[in-house]
Amino acid sequence: MRPLKAAPFLIIIFLANAVLAQEVSIEEKFPAVVPGTYYVYRTTPVGPHSTVIWLDSNVTVLDVNGSQVVVYEEHREYVNGTLDSVGNATFRIDWTNANWFLVFWNINNLTKHLKDWVLGLLSPWDYSNYSIVQVNYTWNNVTLPAYNLSYIGILYGENESQIKQEIYGYLVISIDYGLVLEKAQYMIFYNTITGAAIGENNAITRLIATNFRPLTEKYLEKPLPEWLRWLIFFTFIAFLVALIMYLSIKD
Repeated sequence: MRPLKAAPFLIIIFLANAVLAQEVSIEEKFPAVVPGTYYVYRTTPVGPHSTVIWLDSNVTVLDVNGSQVVVYEEHREYVNGTLDSVGNATFRIDWTNANWFLVFWNINNLTKHLKDWVLGLLSPWDYSNYSIVQVNYTWNNVTLPAYNLSYIGILYGENESQIKQEIYGYLVISIDYGLVLEKAQYMIFYNTITGAAIGENNAITRLIATNFRPLTEKYLEKPLPEWLRWLIFFTFIAFLVALIMYLSIKD
């Protein structure tokens, strides 16, 4: 009968946990999702290529209303440096049930979300591998702690000696803000008979501008000049010496 007596207590704990879960704010999961905030990304092709398709995009948070986030994205698609198309879309996302969307990531248990994402990306490939390491990323002269997720996937032909397609890339995410700072993806196709590369799609995308306050405020923060730091240091030392002398005379 004792387990039955404990049941009401367990129900209370369950209800308390449910209430706490509902009280989690969007700032605690997605700090960079702030109404009126925009993020500008630009893409650069890299290395030799036969065909490169890439996107430049502007992402703007329009509204946060309860559990729903409204995000507007406009993009320009280029093919080998020539503008091919322009488009835009408005997304309505339930942030309470999301761990990542567009350029935003849930900072709670971030490494797990990165792992879930990359395992989904690499699941169709015959061989795959990935790593997640913590790095310091410099954005606009500001050093930000970040995770660098790098990955590789290979599709074989008739056997493992014939590589048909290869994908590799990386994703750099701010640890504090759950924001994509940089990403790259390289995709190479091979002739399974000759082994020669018959097509590549290589590009790097970087965040180049934002009005997100924590980043702009950090950018505006400037270190004190060296002479001023030394002046403060010697002033503090002089104060301590004077204080010690005063106390010794007083005694």
